[in-house]
Amino acid sequence: MTDASRQLPWRFWIITLVAFINAVSFSVIIPVLYPYAKQFGLTDFQASLLTTVYAVAQF
Repeated sequence: MTDASRQLPWRFWIITLVAFINAVSFSVIIPVLYPYAKQFGLTDFQASLLTTVYAVAQF
């Protein structure tokens, strides 16, 4: 097998990059979302609902 046939297509790397950025963005928003929710006067339950809705919307 040649080296060219073992390389992954560039589309694979684009999809991998998009999936990685999506995962990083979700992990960054979690610690930031709760203080913002508290600043706007939401309860703990409402803040957790906001986080859940964000995760569902990303899905």
